[in-house]
Amino acid sequence: MGRPYRKYQNYSVYELTIRTKTGLPFVTRPLIELLIKSALARALRDTTVTLCHIVTMGNHYHILVFVEDLNDLPLFHGRFKKNLTDYTKKLLGIDYLHLQGTRPSRPNPRF
Repeated sequence: MGRPYRKYQNYSVYELTIRTKTGLPFVTRPLIELLIKSALARALRDTTVTLCHIVTMGNHYHILVFVEDLNDLPLFHGRFKKNLTDYTKKLLGIDYLHLQGTRPSRPNPRF
């Protein structure tokens, strides 16, 4: 028997999880924390997504967000991943970096 379809709706809380491909790039340091907060702020700027909570591990993170308009969720998620990758590339001084894993993460309804 297959999985039941997830129900997505406006004005709901969702969990986003992203795992890195290899290594532990999110070591707990003030500079890494600043990069993550900057990427979140830039991604939240033009959306109706409200950040509730974030937990960052060495190789992945969990974000709880409240979404007013469900169409803004993929936009926020994509911008956050792109900004975080771009900031990490600038920090390391490289042109190419495949930071996130290949398996896409879908928003998980929480409540």
